[in-house]
Amino acid sequence: MAMAAQALQASPLGLDPARHVRKEEFASAEERAFDFAGAGVQCEPRSVDVVVLRSRATLGAGKQAVRVEGGQSLLAATAEAGLQVPYSCRGGNCKLCKVQLVRGSVLDLEDGLQCGEREVLACQITPVTDDVVVIAQEA
Repeated sequence: MAMAAQALQASPLGLDPARHVRKEEFASAEERAFDFAGAGVQCEPRSVDVVVLRSRATLGAGKQAVRVEGGQSLLAATAEAGLQVPYSCRGGNCKLCKVQLVRGSVLDLEDGLQCGEREVLACQITPVTDDVVVIAQEA
């Protein structure tokens, strides 16, 4: 960013970096430290049942309880539990970590709103009820 600003100032066009340089940041909801728990919505750890649909090579489905800490995304919790849910960015852009919400209520870490949708991104959600069940595809 600083190099771009210096280049603009040094250019014969005399462009103002404050007006001509834009910055975007891409990070996971956890890395942005969104304070959704400050509202008292999800202040304690919860257990989520994750049903993993296995690939054709391993066949079948497995169900596992996963502990999600306060402030932790479901994707991070599944990784800690050894489940291989597909992902690429952890920031909600690639949509690879899409899971099906079967039961319960989750909170979107990005905007702090509760999700009523049935398909949600594991990297962007955390549970707000104790009865959350999701179905995920194995990586």
